[in-house]
Amino acid sequence: MAPADKKTVELRGGPADGRRIAIPLGFTELTLQVDSADKFSAWAVYRPTGDHADDGIEIWDEYVETQWGDSGLVPL
Repeated sequence: MAPADKKTVELRGGPADGRRIAIPLGFTELTLQVDSADKFSAWAVYRPTGDHADDGIEIWDEYVETQWGDSGLVPL
């Protein structure tokens, strides 16, 4: 893949907070292993925010999906 086919994004939140990484153009989600030395390590998912750093680099936030939907209090 040629460098022109990639862009640099800055990751916010989670284990890769502050890390900048080059990703292929068109990606809408990035999944990274938390600890690459541990094959059983968890994975972190990052998605674009639409925000940019002061130097113009696109910012992607850690995405955490909840399986429980609305977890607010309910009357018993």
